[in-house]
Amino acid sequence: QNKCPSTIITGLFTSWITTFGAPKKILTDNGREFNNSEMRALGEAFNIKIMTTAAESPWSNGICERLNGVLGILVNKIIFDGKCDIRMALAWAVSARNAYDNNSGFSPNQLVFGFNPAIPDIFHNKLPGFER
Repeated sequence: QNKCPSTIITGLFTSWITTFGAPKKILTDNGREFNNSEMRALGEAFNIKIMTTAAESPWSNGICERLNGVLGILVNKIIFDGKCDIRMALAWAVSARNAYDNNSGFSPNQLVFGFNPAIPDIFHNKLPGFER
């Protein structure tokens, strides 16, 4: 959608806090969408420590930067192969990434929920959201 602070805070609240509860910490870059009074107020309201990386140093949050790069590649491939819109492609890319085993031997889904969800084959089956 956009990078307005209110959009970021609404997304964080509706997609994370209402489901999983407030995190103890949030690490962001120094972008204006994160480093602002609204985000600080959210942190105070939910007792979240808001932390930022050093200015102009994307390597200081390298894991996140790498994940964003991988998700970008996945989204483009899904859009090209699956013929779906960007929102649906992003949802499928995040779902696939969260089901993939990482260096701990477990996927993010397994670490959080204890199992991987059943993910259908999006390229060989007709699925809702893939039709234009």
